[in-house]
Amino acid sequence: MNIINMGTKSPPLEHCLTTLIYPRNRVSPYRLVSIDEATRLILEVSKPLEPVTLDVNSQLAGHVLSEDVTASHELPATPTTNVDGYAVKAPYKKGIFEVLTPATLKPGSEIPSGSVYRINTGAPLPPGTNAVVMVEDTKVASQFSTEEGEEGEEKTVQLLAEIDVGENVRKAGSDVRAGDKVLAAGDVISGLGGEIGALAFIGRRQVKAYRKPVVALLSTGNELVDLQQNSSQGEGTERWSGVVDTNRPSLKAALERLGYEIYDVGIALDNIEAHVNALSDGISRADILITTGGTSMGASDLLKPLLERNLNGTIHFGRVATKPGKPTTFASVPSPNGGRDKLVFGLPGNPASALVTFYLFVLPALRRLGGWAPEAAELPRVPVELTESLPLDPRPEFHRVHVRITSSAAEAGLEILRKGGNAADAAVAVSAALNVTEPTSCGIGGDAFCLFYDASKKNVQALNGSGRSPKALNIDVARKHGAIGRQLTERDLNSVTVPGAAAAWVDTVAKLGSGKVSFEEVMAPAIRLAEEGAPISELTASSWKRSEGLIKSASPSADSMLINGRAPLPGEVMRLPDLARTFKTLVSEGKKGFYTGRIAEAIVELIKSQGGVMELSDLAEHDTDFVEPIKYTYAGEVTLWECPPNGQGITALMALGILEAAQEIGKIKSLLEMEHNSTEYLHALIEALRLAFADTQYYVSDPKVAKDYLRKRAENFNPNASIPDVHHGNPATSTDTVYFSVTDQWGNGCSFIQSNYAGFGTGAIPKGCGFTLQNRGSGFVLEEGHPNQLEGGKRPYHTIIPALATRGDELFLVYGVMGGFMQPQGHIQVLLNILRGFTPQAALDAPRFCISAGSPDASVDNARNAGDINSEVYFEDGIPAETVQKLREMGHDAHQLTGFSRAMLGRGQVIQKLSVGELTWAAGSDQRGDGHAVAQI
Repeated sequence: MNIINMGTKSPPLEHCLTTLIYPRNRVSPYRLVSIDEATRLILEVSKPLEPVTLDVNSQLAGHVLSEDVTASHELPATPTTNVDGYAVKAPYKKGIFEVLTPATLKPGSEIPSGSVYRINTGAPLPPGTNAVVMVEDTKVASQFSTEEGEEGEEKTVQLLAEIDVGENVRKAGSDVRAGDKVLAAGDVISGLGGEIGALAFIGRRQVKAYRKPVVALLSTGNELVDLQQNSSQGEGTERWSGVVDTNRPSLKAALERLGYEIYDVGIALDNIEAHVNALSDGISRADILITTGGTSMGASDLLKPLLERNLNGTIHFGRVATKPGKPTTFASVPSPNGGRDKLVFGLPGNPASALVTFYLFVLPALRRLGGWAPEAAELPRVPVELTESLPLDPRPEFHRVHVRITSSAAEAGLEILRKGGNAADAAVAVSAALNVTEPTSCGIGGDAFCLFYDASKKNVQALNGSGRSPKALNIDVARKHGAIGRQLTERDLNSVTVPGAAAAWVDTVAKLGSGKVSFEEVMAPAIRLAEEGAPISELTASSWKRSEGLIKSASPSADSMLINGRAPLPGEVMRLPDLARTFKTLVSEGKKGFYTGRIAEAIVELIKSQGGVMELSDLAEHDTDFVEPIKYTYAGEVTLWECPPNGQGITALMALGILEAAQEIGKIKSLLEMEHNSTEYLHALIEALRLAFADTQYYVSDPKVAKDYLRKRAENFNPNASIPDVHHGNPATSTDTVYFSVTDQWGNGCSFIQSNYAGFGTGAIPKGCGFTLQNRGSGFVLEEGHPNQLEGGKRPYHTIIPALATRGDELFLVYGVMGGFMQPQGHIQVLLNILRGFTPQAALDAPRFCISAGSPDASVDNARNAGDINSEVYFEDGIPAETVQKLREMGHDAHQLTGFSRAMLGRGQVIQKLSVGELTWAAGSDQRGDGHAVAQI
């Protein structure tokens, strides 16, 4: 063995490049740099490429703007409508009006007295009109006849509601004013569509953005075999063995997913000429060259000396203190075509090392060349707690991990179950953790409801954790504070009802919990997440980005829920120290810590600063209600349980009862005899739900569901056609809700749902509290006599509802579906899928439909005297087109949903108990969302 005596200073590297294998020292001349230093060097050397002018289309995704984009004119340019309906001149009296259309009203002409103008969402109002009556608030009075003698277009309509000036109208410039900055230089155009949509909305056809770099890929080694070829290129010179080149395909896949143009140089043999030719080829064609192999200390590792000697390159670092990836090399080489230097990354040949170092070092350079800000160029770093010990190297190590989106919240629940807590304890732990991981939908500033099955008592209990409006608030007060139309706006802080979630958490643990874990232990995972931070999922980051402007404008405390003035990026760690402090106060002081003292004072101070009327006494008097759940037993077999009003759970029970009554009186055959999602099956479900929604107004304060009444309602069922004239209920559409279900080792089940109502709610953050206030009060109606009229100290109509089902006195299902008025519809569809033998996952994944059940601001006369449930039904892609067409022929106004519009159909979770007397569970999580099912093992 030859021994080299190593002095205190490394000798200079001696390269003899006249032979294939050359002598070299065993000590690298390149200093070992840290990961942070390597990253700093990369970001210093990598400067943004030149801006280019690009068309506004899907190819713009992934680019970074190099200019501020401002609106050249206000939008909408003229007043437009928010809804489908009829443009009118308010004030007016209810009655019958002639209908004008674009075909019968000359452009620019005012509508004559006694007429209305039919208008579709987004269209400009004709001159002389100042309000729009929703289609749901009208009734066709007469129609024109077609040549075939059939009824055609509407001739006159009856207006059933009197609305104020400005109702359902977007003012000119209400979206964008001339000169408004729509997007800023440095903004990344995401692939989610929002930025491109905003550019299209303001009419921008082209923008200036930084050019994205072109990437050249090269692998080196005589032993390598191209995946699509049969032998190595080195055959006949020096072939060690046939090793398939893994790096080029894997790196190419990563680069294509990231949206970069790639030039594939191929595989270079381990000789000087082949290396120089391949390196020169890649450098001449691309902005950045990625090579794999040839970076270490082996005799055939030629990359570094060739870059320096033959290509006049500068090696910025040649070794990094990381495992894997120590020989990673970063260099810059003069461009053969003149201009800026080209960048070269030499990655290790080991496939795992190549991918790790690509994301660690190459991706920041690619992003920086493309115009990303230095602080956003690196991938986020996420703190984690190891579940098992690992022997660690002195160098930073990178290991494979299993990542589950929003797993932090699920893990919070599992942690409590492992400590001996029951399903109710774990549900509160999950609920609080979701305030950290998904505050875009729920939190301590909102409301919560739950159903709890107690296995020891064989009973179901219901908790209503919704708050009331301020006692001093009524319609007149709201009007004096600027409310117009028939509802409070979602930004109006008078729409803040007392947040009920905090008390619901405390009371759930105290009255439904196991008693084996303290409230402090239950809240500990959420406090830890808020303090240490949690990675934000892509869907949550997208919602956060959409609400960025709302948060900034709603209160002075916006920075507490932003990162450097912006929403967190997907995967970025978000810390909420103010929220952690709020949680700790709730733990140490109980409910009074939230509803009196510092937190309550901050809430009231903020609301009053913006014209609200909430008082400290409104908060101090709040308490959770434990209520008797309502139920319906279907087919003498399965009992569906719902929370009673002020929620819409009664709608699901009535629909189920109407379906069963329709079978009993021979209107329809058994649902189980029908083909799933066939025309007759869907027609039956749709009509039952329409009838149920129509009666929600009557039963919103009366939880009794009488069999004889359901039979009477079922008499209205027509098996061959849609009912043309049905009264509507009072639901509101929203996807800003979070539902989850928990079961435990004793057989208990907790069905839990929570919401801010609309995304972040008002977006207003009480000083030092770290959460936003809900806007559930915007669901109140500013109309005297309406069942949901705004009054002081009143709970508003709630759309969020958990569900639970039993077989006899045994737990059967713990489930729920999020999504506004989709929720009772989802409860019925998923339950019937389970009863047909579907697994929980299949029951959730099956295509769904959603009926349009009316709007939340219908008048009493409208609700009780008029047929204003329209026949619109939305079918998910997957329900055959011929089935949808047959339903149209039956009178249904049928539409098909694809892509993101499927959000209307909600997201659900199911846990099913598989057998009586056994604790065997099956679970599913909706593919339409980013949740998942986790088991305690």
